[in-house]
Amino acid sequence: MMGKTVVIIGAGLGGLFTGAILAKEGLSVKVLEKNHAIGGGLQTFTRFGEDFDTGMHILGGMQEGGNVRYICRYLGIFDQIKLKDVDEDCTDKLYFSEDKTFYTIGKGREGFVTSLSKSFPEEKDNLYKYVDALFNLTDKVDLFNLRPSQGQLSLYAGSNEFLIPANAFIAQYTKNKRLQSVLAYMNPLYGGVKDKTPAYIHAIISSLYIKGASRFVDGSSHFADLLAKVITDNGGEIYVNDGVERIEIKDKLVHCIKTKSGKVLKADYYISAIHPCTMFGLMDTKAFPKAYVDIFTIY
Repeated sequence: MMGKTVVIIGAGLGGLFTGAILAKEGLSVKVLEKNHAIGGGLQTFTRFGEDFDTGMHILGGMQEGGNVRYICRYLGIFDQIKLKDVDEDCTDKLYFSEDKTFYTIGKGREGFVTSLSKSFPEEKDNLYKYVDALFNLTDKVDLFNLRPSQGQLSLYAGSNEFLIPANAFIAQYTKNKRLQSVLAYMNPLYGGVKDKTPAYIHAIISSLYIKGASRFVDGSSHFADLLAKVITDNGGEIYVNDGVERIEIKDKLVHCIKTKSGKVLKADYYISAIHPCTMFGLMDTKAFPKAYVDIFTIY
């Protein structure tokens, strides 16, 4: 892979992480960002002397043994990230206006079940089964566990629950409608859609935060800056305030990328770290099977 070139569209968390890993592995990386600042949901703003995170207020995967922690150590930035773990007995606190009730979420499998059992004592056994099912799903996802992937088929190995909708997955373990809503509270945070979002996505997000979450001490934008520095220190480039005008396709392959400032970029690899619907608007969608395009445009 040494000497290969890659262009990444989007300098949010996904684009920066991808760019940092590839740059460290010796690829020549160029990242394109349409906004004046990198980071996407990692951006912060300052008001009255205080910093406010715009999107990512807490981060999972940074606990001992966590996958994000492992990657940050590999990139050499973990010791520079200033984090504070959230309280173990209250990683999250939910308020439902319908019944004017707060629900507290505890850390870890035991803490998660114990905390919710206080509000739903008759559901304790079901909560244990639900949490076990969550972790059984995530344990089988190779890339989530930083194992070499055996290909897409490995995603479904040993379980028929991977692709059922998240709400149907939850309903298998409790018939209590209020508890179903509490267990699904993470879905809107990552754009989950009822009857659409697959169970394994719900499981991955939920398990990250059940294991424990951390807050950025000095603002989430510092994390974006650290990832960007890995890219530039390894010879990569990041262009801000220069969005993609057009993705040119030839024979169903990306030929080049044209930016709004007039740059024409060619590379061995092209990676889109933006929403698929946005990406489709920049290119000839005939480059993809119609069924694939319909998945993202049906909404």
